[in-house]
Amino acid sequence: MKAMLRPVVRRVKGMAGWSGRPSTTPQAVCERWRALSSGLVSAQHFTRAGLDNIWERYPGKLDRQIIVIQALRNVVAAGVRGAIAEFGCYMGHTAIQIAHALETLGDDSRFVLFDSFQGMPASDRAEDEYWSEGAMTADHDEVKQRFADFANVEVVAGFFRDTLPGHDDLSLKLAHVDCDLYSSVRDVNDWLLDRVVPGGVIVYDDYGFESCHGLMKAVDEDMARRRDYFTYTLPTGQYLATRFRS
Repeated sequence: MKAMLRPVVRRVKGMAGWSGRPSTTPQAVCERWRALSSGLVSAQHFTRAGLDNIWERYPGKLDRQIIVIQALRNVVAAGVRGAIAEFGCYMGHTAIQIAHALETLGDDSRFVLFDSFQGMPASDRAEDEYWSEGAMTADHDEVKQRFADFANVEVVAGFFRDTLPGHDDLSLKLAHVDCDLYSSVRDVNDWLLDRVVPGGVIVYDDYGFESCHGLMKAVDEDMARRRDYFTYTLPTGQYLATRFRS
């Protein structure tokens, strides 16, 4: 009798939209992933640093910050040695999450934030048409004060082409590239790609965004010439590159 009733029960459940299993829709899976990863970042870090909750303005930023912290935790757990750098820190929303994650992990590695603090430079490239000169300007002194309690954090002001040559001593285990213009990404990559240690990771923040074709073009061109990085894109819009271990 039970065997005879099973097809009927399945049809009734199907008509009612009940499968007996958790949903596997992209939205449901993403929400579960967020729940599993929720302890990696905290909105309280924004509040304590005098920042607004950027997740409320740009909900996708939560997911992208989780990816950055996961990458950081992975390189630390793997024993990869080196500094951390962010290129384009703006007001410090992602950097404050990184700084607290390092503190939680007991990792006092040097963490350097690079930004012009004058906004974006001028660009006449078609790929950069979304952005205007001076966009994303932030106050250097304000950002420095925001990280004053973190002895391992250094905030460097100036355009990348001017400041990066003065930091040739850095070897990096994690780099977060959050600059969107072709020329800016090219300036960063020219300096960065040979300074990532084996096992180190680069996270390009806005690779898949419609407003950041310049970033995508620069990354694609540079990575096409490399044979020492494993690369992949994510549905968050990020592009990850891990340098091969020898």
